[in-house]
Amino acid sequence: MSLTPGSRLGMYEVIAPLGAGGMGEVYRARDTRLGRDVAIKSLPDGFDTDAERVARFEREAKLLASLHHTNIGSIFGLEVVEGRRYLVLEFIEGETLQARLARGRLTLAETLDVCGQIATAVEAAHEAGVIHRDLKPGNVMLKADGDVKVLDFGLAKASGGDGSPSSTDLSASPTMTYAATGVGVILGTAAYMSPEQARGKQVDRRTDIWSFGCVLFECLSGKRMIEGETVSDMVARILEREPDWSALPAATPPRLVALLKRCLTKDAKLRQRDMGDVRLELTAIAGGETGAAAPVATTSAPRRTPAWTVAVGAIALVALGVAAARLLPGGRASSRAMSLKLMAPAGVSFGLSPTDLVLSPDGKRIVFVGSDTLSGARLWVRELDREGVRPLDQTANAAYPFWSPDGKRLGFFADDKLKIVSLATGAVTVIADAPLPRGGAWGRDAILFQPRSLGPLYRVSPDGGTPVVATAVDSAGGDVGHRFPQFLPDGRPYVAAVLGAGENWAAVGTLGQPKLTKLFETYAATGVTFAAPGWLVAARDGAVKAQRFDPRTRKLTGPALTVPGLRAVSPSANGSPIVSASNDGLLMQRAAGDLPQRLAVVDASGREVGQIAAPEGTLTRGGITADGRRVAFEYATPQAGHVQIWAGEIDRGSLQPFTFEQDNYTPAFSPDGRQIALAREVRGGSQDVWLMDGVSPGEPRFVLRSPTRFTSVLGWAPDGKGLLVRSQGTDTRQDLLFVDLRGDSATVRTVAGTRFNEPVGSISPDGRWLAYVSDESGAPECRVRAFGGAGGGTVVSRGAWCDPAASSRIGVPVWRRDGRQLLYCGSDAHTLMVVDVTPGEVPQFGPPRPLFRLTNAVADLLVSPGLDRFVLSITREEEGRSAATLLADWPSMLEDAK
Repeated sequence: MSLTPGSRLGMYEVIAPLGAGGMGEVYRARDTRLGRDVAIKSLPDGFDTDAERVARFEREAKLLASLHHTNIGSIFGLEVVEGRRYLVLEFIEGETLQARLARGRLTLAETLDVCGQIATAVEAAHEAGVIHRDLKPGNVMLKADGDVKVLDFGLAKASGGDGSPSSTDLSASPTMTYAATGVGVILGTAAYMSPEQARGKQVDRRTDIWSFGCVLFECLSGKRMIEGETVSDMVARILEREPDWSALPAATPPRLVALLKRCLTKDAKLRQRDMGDVRLELTAIAGGETGAAAPVATTSAPRRTPAWTVAVGAIALVALGVAAARLLPGGRASSRAMSLKLMAPAGVSFGLSPTDLVLSPDGKRIVFVGSDTLSGARLWVRELDREGVRPLDQTANAAYPFWSPDGKRLGFFADDKLKIVSLATGAVTVIADAPLPRGGAWGRDAILFQPRSLGPLYRVSPDGGTPVVATAVDSAGGDVGHRFPQFLPDGRPYVAAVLGAGENWAAVGTLGQPKLTKLFETYAATGVTFAAPGWLVAARDGAVKAQRFDPRTRKLTGPALTVPGLRAVSPSANGSPIVSASNDGLLMQRAAGDLPQRLAVVDASGREVGQIAAPEGTLTRGGITADGRRVAFEYATPQAGHVQIWAGEIDRGSLQPFTFEQDNYTPAFSPDGRQIALAREVRGGSQDVWLMDGVSPGEPRFVLRSPTRFTSVLGWAPDGKGLLVRSQGTDTRQDLLFVDLRGDSATVRTVAGTRFNEPVGSISPDGRWLAYVSDESGAPECRVRAFGGAGGGTVVSRGAWCDPAASSRIGVPVWRRDGRQLLYCGSDAHTLMVVDVTPGEVPQFGPPRPLFRLTNAVADLLVSPGLDRFVLSITREEEGRSAATLLADWPSMLEDAK
């Protein structure tokens, strides 16, 4: 049956021919039933009588049907009409990479984007056990929206699960077959064949890596790597000649050239083995890493947001399930949790706070905090019913976002300010000062927010003005502050977290009435969420529970029931709610500490040189001994009853628990390694200073009651007679204190305490100088001043960074053991910087220079005193991917869980 424009093939109406190849003719057609365009591929005349070709054609259909990926052309069906076989394929409008290259080479950015997407597609195929064997520019389609599709798996073959060659080849040679005319036809275009393919040998996934290298070479240079007048000429050059590396642009990054050479190694045993590693290298290079090395701590931040790294489209699949559930009789869904995976665009990582992912009031959108190396943390918005995310460009350093009631604007905190951004225009308005914010909410005519971490909530108009105190803290009852408010439907009553001396509470209040009414105690210093039409959801007794709540009377009724599928967060929460809710009944959780982590040991170039076996969970805020041999970390999981200290030797590659009771934080080894100082939470969030054995597990002993609510141990004095700690009070920002351990009882004095933030610091090896980070100039800077002295100190760097939430050691200045170098984190929050120090009565500091950069997946960092070995806590899921659970019709699940 001949296909001509206007003819029909079942439900498909042929529109026009698209082209023909050695393995079939392709037509554009219209699916009259579903109203979409498709591509129909048929075998050319004479092929139906060739059993070998028919078998290969049907194999293509089965292989394509097994591959479901955004960068791979899909198959919709296999039709047999009047003895002829036809594939119904996804129609992809655009131009081939071959046609694009005919106009000239790609720019470096275009090359990294296009080849990154190709690598992603081939990686997915390899993981499914499929080898393409005909990868070339003619089989790559470029869409107008920037997406790339890899097509024509007509030569694809199934491999073993490990990529080994298949034993089911249809011809004696996997690369050569003969048509009825007796003319030899090379399977695959000769210019892109691997040496083993050209020799007619068995091939595995490494043949695709060679072909990919040829494509990458052509994108960069604008010319084919292998040229020749005949197939024989090209085969000879593949086997005998090296590529003309001088054809590459002079500005090609050395790291990219090194990758290209690994892909184009003739000996398959020495060739790059895995396409996933190729993809990761391209991601790193796109982020600005151009050296020849391949350190684990390379960041990734491409110039644009390539489609090949945006997998948040998975949300759309879940959203379809939610939408379908709402169409069921009575609008009720089946009672089941629906899990979805979120993965940020390339080079972007999600924040770990539960409040970094928030549903809009109408349940149609999500706002999340994502960070990259170009702009740091900022807000991104995702529609639930479609693919694609968009950043809000004027929201740098954003934290704790919250929606306006109409969903048209967002409130957020950045740069010590409360701000509002319009989703329609992107315009940002500064509303009020908020130096240490802990959440906000937008009501009918006011914004309620916590600007200073502790103390009362404040209210301010969304149009600006002077904030006024909105709540009264019951200090006599032991309370220290209110956090993370959320308005009820009326827009004036609200719920909030109350941080107390002995426990933490969910409470309810009303604008205009300062007093809050406590409702119930929350688990692990977490907050509370109102979920329509009338529930309060919070972590209670180690589980996520919901209890009926009347928003009009503000009274609880009935028992607290467990919500299946959700988890109580780790005990390191800060009063934040653990779930987000929409007004139409959706519930979503992004649990803090949900990413499993591994511990990598790297050298001063960032290259991984070892690993430490670690338990599943969150490992942060650690310490390292003066000899750089032993480490200790906070260890937490959502299931654990306490935050423990785990410690061990780096060279042994394992950790063991050192504490078993209470919540223990920020371990720091004494100079001789025989003791660990830590902060222990014993009074509902008040962290006091304790000491314990640094060699063997045991019970800590009390040293000092914290003069303020929060204390983090930063390190020891070099003589072992005191501790540097961070403290935060209600009247000042973050200060540095010195705990003197001499005498019968410890004493404390302030060594850096102003109306500005001095959150982190370290004492020089000779005990004379304090290196610290301060925002006195309006932006964080690394400074050095005499230890115990006054004054603003010497500015070492005009730009520095430390974790404002104090959840990691990244950004803590570190002196080299001889005092001749100082390390800190650059203002991009990724680059580790070093400064040479010339000792003297007044030390002199050289210009800062970069050491290496941290990926977005690095959750924490330990630095050896020699500045030559580093221990990184790295999320196991690449590029900050994180899981969230979306629940529809979740109250019906409570009935099942009683």
